[in-house]
Amino acid sequence: MKIKIMIITIVLLTTCGCMSRSLNQTSIAYSGPTISGAIDKGYQQATVSKIESLLGQKLPIPTYFPNNYQIKESYYYQEPNSNPQVTDILLLISDQSISWSGTQYTCRLALSISWNQAGLGLKMPSAEIIPSIDGRLEQNNNEYILWWESYGSPDSLGSTLELFANQQFSTDELIKVAASTPSNTPSTN
Repeated sequence: MKIKIMIITIVLLTTCGCMSRSLNQTSIAYSGPTISGAIDKGYQQATVSKIESLLGQKLPIPTYFPNNYQIKESYYYQEPNSNPQVTDILLLISDQSISWSGTQYTCRLALSISWNQAGLGLKMPSAEIIPSIDGRLEQNNNEYILWWESYGSPDSLGSTLELFANQQFSTDELIKVAASTPSNTPSTN
């Protein structure tokens, strides 16, 4: 009888210990300000170098991110009948691995780059104007969206950039990220 009790005790301890370890492995990695979004159908994952190669020019990527933040994953959408063919880019930026649930991601910052002929103009009348980057800061639910444009050389394309962040992020920090974008001001011919 004692042997049976010992075997049952060992089995229970082993099983409970395994369950405890597996719960720890699936715990949420993020705490603090995050944003979530979804990758639309048709987007492909690639390195920044590969996307630049497809585009035929350097991407207007900020040179400053908060401490320990870096581009963790990058995606592009390619439209064969448009110029450029790569029309939309999404960069997921964080100090940790990106958390996924199906097509939904969670990270610290997301940067969308697109080629938009309309420009910023008056399409965001409720947004706060940020003169230092010639951009706009919009609040949408619990997120900030910081919009600005980047202009390359006279031969390259201008792009519209949108930086998405949780409203717990400092707006000064977001503006610092945007201001570090190469060719942040219109080029003159």
